[in-house]
Amino acid sequence: MRDGYHVVDLRARPPTKEILTYFTPDHLKFFGGHLGMKTIPPSYLNASVELFFQEADRAGVDRMLCVHRVVPAAGGSPRSDVSNDHIAEVVHAHPDRLSGVAGIDVGGDFGDPLEETRRAIDDLGLRGIHIAPTRSALATHWDDRRLYPLYELCDDRKVPVVLMSGPFAGPEIEDTHPRYIQGVARDFPNLSIVAGHACWPFFAELLGVAYRHENVYAYRPMPTSSCLGETCWSRRPTGSCRTR
Repeated sequence: MRDGYHVVDLRARPPTKEILTYFTPDHLKFFGGHLGMKTIPPSYLNASVELFFQEADRAGVDRMLCVHRVVPAAGGSPRSDVSNDHIAEVVHAHPDRLSGVAGIDVGGDFGDPLEETRRAIDDLGLRGIHIAPTRSALATHWDDRRLYPLYELCDDRKVPVVLMSGPFAGPEIEDTHPRYIQGVARDFPNLSIVAGHACWPFFAELLGVAYRHENVYAYRPMPTSSCLGETCWSRRPTGSCRTR
C-alpha cells in the first residue's frame, strides 16, 4: 500500500522455474535494458517466488495479476508454452496475492483456442485471457473476424481479454495501432478489452479509442512515465479520460 492506496501490479510474472523458461536472463537483459532496469531482480536470478513477494512488499504492491503468454517463437523472442495449469497452480497457491489470466494462442499451435479458453475459465478458475494474434500462426490483427468467436465466449463468461500490444506485438510497428481495437470495442460493447503496454508508441491514439468506448482499458505503457511528457491516463467512473 502506498499513501493509503491499495496497489495492484497488472502485469506480474512470478519467477517459477517453468515461467523462467521464457523469461531467460538474456531475454530479461534485453527488454529490461530498454526500460532502464540496471540489474535482474534477485527473485529471478534465484527462481524464488518467496523473494518475488518480498520485492513486491518493499515496492508497496498489495496484489498482482499474473498475465500469461502462450506464443510461438517470433521476432527474437523465445517460444512460450508453459501450460495454463501451471499458472492456475501458482495463483491458487497464493490467493491473497495473485490472480491469473490465461495465455491463449489464437493460431492453434498449442491446441484449440476456444476449448482452452473454456477450460482455463471454467475449470482452472483463471480470470481472463491474454492473446497475441500478430505473433500467432494467423499473423493477424485484433479485429480479424476469425477471432470473434473467442470474443463472444469471453463476453458470455464476463471475463476480460488482454491484448498484447507495444513495439514487439508483431513484425511491424503498425501492428500495435489501436485502430484494430476500435471495431472490436464497438461490436462487443460489454466485453472488457485491456491493451497491455497501452499500444505504445500509439498511446495518444489509444486514449481516443478509450474515450469513445468505455469498455477499453489500458495499463502503463512500456517506457517509464518520464517518457510520456505531461500526458497520463485515468479511468473515471464515467469512463472518460483526462490529461495533466
